[in-house]
Amino acid sequence: MGRFNPEKLFPEAIRMKLLNSYHQFKYKSTINYFENKTDGYPGPYTLYEIMVILKFLIKEEKQFDANNSGMIICNPDLERVLTIKVLHITQLEELVSLLVNPIPLKLQKLLKSKKRQVTKTSKMCQMMEEELRRKRNEPNQTLANPTQQLERQPFIPYNNPTSRFSFKDDLIKVMKTVPEYDQNKESFSFNEAAQLLSKYIRSNQEKLINSRNKEVAICENDLLGIAFGVRAFHRRQTITLLKRCLIYKDPVM
Repeated sequence: MGRFNPEKLFPEAIRMKLLNSYHQFKYKSTINYFENKTDGYPGPYTLYEIMVILKFLIKEEKQFDANNSGMIICNPDLERVLTIKVLHITQLEELVSLLVNPIPLKLQKLLKSKKRQVTKTSKMCQMMEEELRRKRNEPNQTLANPTQQLERQPFIPYNNPTSRFSFKDDLIKVMKTVPEYDQNKESFSFNEAAQLLSKYIRSNQEKLINSRNKEVAICENDLLGIAFGVRAFHRRQTITLLKRCLIYKDPVM
Protein backbone atom coordinates (compact mmCIF):
# COMPACT_ATOMS: atom_id res chain seq x y z
CA MET A 1 0.00 0.00 0.00
CA GLY A 2 1.42 3.39 -1.06
CA ARG A 3 2.29 6.09 1.41
CA PHE A 4 -0.40 8.73 1.91
CA ASN A 5 0.55 12.04 0.29
CA PRO A 6 -1.71 14.90 1.43
CA GLU A 7 -0.40 17.18 -1.32
CA LYS A 8 -2.22 15.08 -3.94
CA LEU A 9 -5.55 15.68 -2.22
CA PHE A 10 -5.07 19.14 -0.73
CA PRO A 11 -3.72 21.88 -3.04
CA GLU A 12 -3.44 24.16 0.00
CA ALA A 13 -0.83 21.78 1.43
CA ILE A 14 1.31 22.39 -1.67
CA ARG A 15 0.93 26.14 -1.24
CA MET A 16 1.90 26.01 2.44
CA LYS A 17 4.96 23.92 1.61
CA LEU A 18 5.99 26.50 -0.99
CA LEU A 19 5.44 29.41 1.42
CA ASN A 20 7.69 27.78 4.02
CA SER A 21 10.47 26.95 1.53
CA TYR A 22 13.57 29.11 1.15
CA HIS A 23 14.04 31.12 -2.02
CA GLN A 24 16.64 33.34 -3.62
CA PHE A 25 15.86 36.39 -5.70
CA LYS A 26 16.33 36.16 -9.47
CA TYR A 27 17.06 39.80 -10.16
CA LYS A 28 19.57 42.31 -8.89
CA SER A 29 16.88 45.01 -8.59
CA THR A 30 14.92 42.79 -6.18
CA ILE A 31 18.04 42.02 -4.13
CA ASN A 32 18.82 45.76 -3.91
CA TYR A 33 15.28 46.56 -2.81
CA PHE A 34 15.31 44.02 0.03
CA GLU A 35 18.85 44.94 1.10
CA ASN A 36 17.74 48.57 1.43
CA LYS A 37 14.62 47.65 3.36
CA THR A 38 16.19 45.04 5.69
CA ASP A 39 19.48 46.68 6.67
CA GLY A 40 21.55 44.85 4.10
CA TYR A 41 20.24 41.27 4.29
CA PRO A 42 19.92 39.85 0.71
CA GLY A 43 18.36 36.48 1.62
CA PRO A 44 17.60 33.67 1.43
CA TYR A 45 14.04 34.16 2.68
CA THR A 46 11.07 31.88 2.86
CA LEU A 47 8.30 32.97 0.53
CA TYR A 48 6.23 33.61 3.64
CA GLU A 49 8.87 36.03 5.00
CA ILE A 50 8.95 37.91 1.70
CA MET A 51 5.18 38.32 1.83
CA VAL A 52 5.28 39.55 5.44
CA ILE A 53 7.98 42.12 4.64
CA LEU A 54 6.16 43.41 1.56
CA LYS A 55 2.79 43.68 3.32
CA PHE A 56 4.43 45.53 6.19
CA LEU A 57 6.15 47.98 3.84
CA ILE A 58 2.93 48.54 1.87
CA LYS A 59 1.11 49.42 5.11
CA GLU A 60 3.90 51.53 6.60
CA GLU A 61 4.55 53.47 3.40
CA LYS A 62 0.81 53.80 2.69
CA GLN A 63 1.05 52.16 -0.70
CA PHE A 64 -2.67 51.44 -0.90
CA ASP A 65 -5.98 53.10 -1.66
CA ALA A 66 -7.22 54.53 1.66
CA ASN A 67 -10.84 53.91 0.58
CA ASN A 68 -10.20 50.46 -0.84
CA SER A 69 -7.35 48.99 1.18
CA GLY A 70 -7.21 45.76 -0.83
CA MET A 71 -5.76 47.75 -3.74
CA ILE A 72 -1.99 48.21 -3.66
CA ILE A 73 -0.70 51.34 -5.41
CA CYS A 74 3.06 50.93 -5.66
CA ASN A 75 5.56 53.71 -5.18
CA PRO A 76 8.34 53.88 -7.83
CA ASP A 77 10.67 51.56 -5.84
CA LEU A 78 8.12 48.77 -5.44
CA GLU A 79 6.84 49.25 -8.98
CA ARG A 80 10.37 48.56 -10.30
CA VAL A 81 10.43 45.32 -8.32
CA LEU A 82 6.95 44.04 -9.20
CA THR A 83 6.94 45.63 -12.70
CA ILE A 84 3.37 46.73 -12.09
CA LYS A 85 1.85 49.93 -10.72
CA VAL A 86 -1.50 48.81 -9.29
CA LEU A 87 -2.62 45.38 -8.10
CA HIS A 88 -5.02 43.71 -5.71
CA ILE A 89 -3.63 42.13 -2.55
CA THR A 90 -4.74 38.69 -3.81
CA GLN A 91 -2.36 39.07 -6.79
CA LEU A 92 0.72 39.78 -4.68
CA GLU A 93 1.73 36.17 -3.93
CA GLU A 94 1.68 35.19 -7.60
CA LEU A 95 3.80 38.20 -8.57
CA VAL A 96 6.33 37.49 -5.82
CA SER A 97 6.67 33.87 -6.95
CA LEU A 98 7.89 35.16 -10.34
CA LEU A 99 10.76 37.04 -8.66
CA VAL A 100 12.35 34.08 -6.87
CA ASN A 101 13.86 30.63 -7.42
CA PRO A 102 13.55 27.87 -4.81
CA ILE A 103 16.79 26.84 -3.15
CA PRO A 104 17.86 23.22 -3.94
CA LEU A 105 16.33 20.56 -1.68
CA LYS A 106 19.62 19.60 0.02
CA LEU A 107 20.28 23.18 1.03
CA GLN A 108 16.65 23.55 2.14
CA LYS A 109 17.15 20.65 4.55
CA LEU A 110 20.46 22.09 5.78
CA LEU A 111 18.90 25.48 6.48
CA LYS A 112 15.99 23.90 8.35
CA SER A 113 18.17 21.49 10.31
CA LYS A 114 20.31 24.37 11.57
CA LYS A 115 17.17 26.40 12.14
CA ARG A 116 18.90 28.96 9.96
CA GLN A 117 20.87 31.53 11.86
CA VAL A 118 19.01 34.54 10.58
CA THR A 119 17.47 35.52 13.88
CA LYS A 120 17.65 39.11 12.71
CA THR A 121 15.31 38.39 9.81
CA SER A 122 13.08 36.10 11.87
CA LYS A 123 12.73 38.72 14.60
CA MET A 124 12.11 41.42 12.02
CA CYS A 125 9.30 39.39 10.43
CA GLN A 126 7.83 38.65 13.86
CA MET A 127 7.85 42.36 14.71
CA MET A 128 6.25 43.16 11.37
CA GLU A 129 3.51 40.58 11.91
CA GLU A 130 2.78 41.96 15.37
CA GLU A 131 2.58 45.51 14.03
CA LEU A 132 0.24 44.46 11.21
CA ARG A 133 -1.94 42.60 13.71
CA ARG A 134 -2.02 45.59 16.05
CA LYS A 135 -3.09 47.93 13.26
CA ARG A 136 -5.85 45.59 12.16
CA ASN A 137 -7.21 45.58 15.72
CA GLU A 138 -7.10 49.35 16.27
CA PRO A 139 -10.60 50.64 17.10
CA ASN A 140 -10.13 53.72 14.92
CA GLN A 141 -9.05 51.74 11.89
CA THR A 142 -10.72 53.47 8.92
CA LEU A 143 -9.43 51.55 5.93
CA ALA A 144 -12.62 50.91 4.02
CA ASN A 145 -13.56 47.43 2.91
CA PRO A 146 -16.40 47.70 0.34
CA THR A 147 -17.73 44.23 1.14
CA GLN A 148 -17.90 44.93 4.89
CA GLN A 149 -19.62 48.26 4.26
CA LEU A 150 -22.17 46.55 2.07
CA GLU A 151 -22.92 43.92 4.73
CA ARG A 152 -24.00 46.62 7.19
CA GLN A 153 -26.81 47.71 4.86
CA PRO A 154 -30.33 46.23 5.10
CA PHE A 155 -31.21 43.39 2.76
CA ILE A 156 -31.93 44.58 -0.78
CA PRO A 157 -33.25 42.12 -3.42
CA TYR A 158 -30.78 42.97 -6.19
CA ASN A 159 -31.49 39.75 -8.08
CA ASN A 160 -35.26 40.30 -8.13
CA PRO A 161 -36.16 41.42 -11.69
CA THR A 162 -38.97 43.61 -10.31
CA SER A 163 -36.60 45.60 -8.06
CA ARG A 164 -35.85 49.12 -9.24
CA PHE A 165 -32.95 51.46 -8.51
CA SER A 166 -31.92 55.02 -9.23
CA PHE A 167 -28.34 56.26 -9.40
CA LYS A 168 -26.62 58.51 -6.90
CA ASP A 169 -25.64 61.91 -8.33
CA ASP A 170 -21.99 61.11 -9.04
CA LEU A 171 -22.90 57.89 -10.85
CA ILE A 172 -25.48 59.77 -12.94
CA LYS A 173 -22.61 61.88 -14.30
CA VAL A 174 -20.93 58.64 -15.37
CA MET A 175 -24.06 57.18 -16.95
CA LYS A 176 -24.81 60.35 -18.92
CA THR A 177 -21.71 59.64 -21.00
CA VAL A 178 -23.11 56.24 -22.06
CA PRO A 179 -25.16 56.60 -25.29
CA GLU A 180 -27.63 53.89 -24.21
CA TYR A 181 -28.50 55.73 -20.96
CA ASP A 182 -32.10 57.03 -21.01
CA GLN A 183 -32.11 60.31 -19.08
CA ASN A 184 -35.92 60.33 -19.01
CA LYS A 185 -36.04 57.02 -17.19
CA GLU A 186 -36.31 57.38 -13.40
CA SER A 187 -35.40 53.85 -12.31
CA PHE A 188 -33.61 50.77 -13.60
CA SER A 189 -33.33 47.08 -12.81
CA PHE A 190 -30.04 45.98 -11.31
CA ASN A 191 -29.19 44.13 -14.50
CA GLU A 192 -29.77 47.30 -16.55
CA ALA A 193 -27.52 49.30 -14.18
CA ALA A 194 -24.77 46.67 -14.45
CA GLN A 195 -24.99 46.64 -18.25
CA LEU A 196 -24.69 50.43 -18.44
CA LEU A 197 -21.65 50.37 -16.16
CA SER A 198 -20.07 47.61 -18.25
CA LYS A 199 -20.56 49.69 -21.40
CA TYR A 200 -18.93 52.69 -19.74
CA ILE A 201 -15.89 50.65 -18.68
CA ARG A 202 -15.52 49.03 -22.12
CA SER A 203 -15.76 52.36 -23.93
CA ASN A 204 -13.09 53.83 -21.62
CA GLN A 205 -10.89 50.76 -21.25
CA GLU A 206 -7.80 52.41 -22.75
CA LYS A 207 -7.93 55.01 -20.00
CA LEU A 208 -9.11 52.77 -17.14
CA ILE A 209 -7.45 49.39 -17.73
CA ASN A 210 -3.69 49.10 -17.35
CA SER A 211 -2.10 46.85 -19.98
CA ARG A 212 0.20 45.32 -17.34
CA ASN A 213 -2.71 44.23 -15.13
CA LYS A 214 -6.00 43.83 -16.96
CA GLU A 215 -7.76 42.62 -13.81
CA VAL A 216 -7.59 46.12 -12.34
CA ALA A 217 -9.17 49.48 -13.24
CA ILE A 218 -7.34 52.70 -12.31
CA CYS A 219 -10.00 55.37 -11.93
CA GLU A 220 -8.54 58.11 -9.72
CA ASN A 221 -8.65 60.68 -12.55
CA ASP A 222 -12.00 59.60 -13.91
CA LEU A 223 -15.68 60.28 -13.16
CA LEU A 224 -16.01 56.64 -12.11
CA GLY A 225 -13.40 57.13 -9.40
CA ILE A 226 -15.44 60.01 -7.96
CA ALA A 227 -18.63 57.92 -8.07
CA PHE A 228 -17.06 54.84 -6.48
CA GLY A 229 -14.93 56.86 -4.06
CA VAL A 230 -11.79 54.83 -4.82
CA ARG A 231 -8.56 55.27 -6.77
CA ALA A 232 -8.58 51.75 -8.22
CA PHE A 233 -10.54 48.51 -8.02
CA HIS A 234 -10.28 44.86 -9.01
CA ARG A 235 -12.82 43.47 -11.46
CA ARG A 236 -14.26 41.25 -8.68
CA GLN A 237 -15.13 44.40 -6.72
CA THR A 238 -17.13 46.01 -9.52
CA ILE A 239 -20.57 44.76 -8.50
CA THR A 240 -20.01 45.56 -4.83
CA LEU A 241 -18.97 49.12 -5.67
CA LEU A 242 -21.91 49.54 -8.04
CA LYS A 243 -24.35 48.52 -5.29
CA ARG A 244 -22.99 51.30 -3.07
CA CYS A 245 -23.98 53.85 -5.74
CA LEU A 246 -27.59 52.72 -6.15
CA ILE A 247 -30.75 53.90 -4.38
CA TYR A 248 -33.39 51.21 -3.91
CA LYS A 249 -36.89 52.09 -5.12
CA ASP A 250 -40.22 50.31 -4.76
CA PRO A 251 -40.49 47.20 -6.97
CA VAL A 252 -42.49 47.32 -10.18
CA MET A 253 -46.07 46.25 -9.43
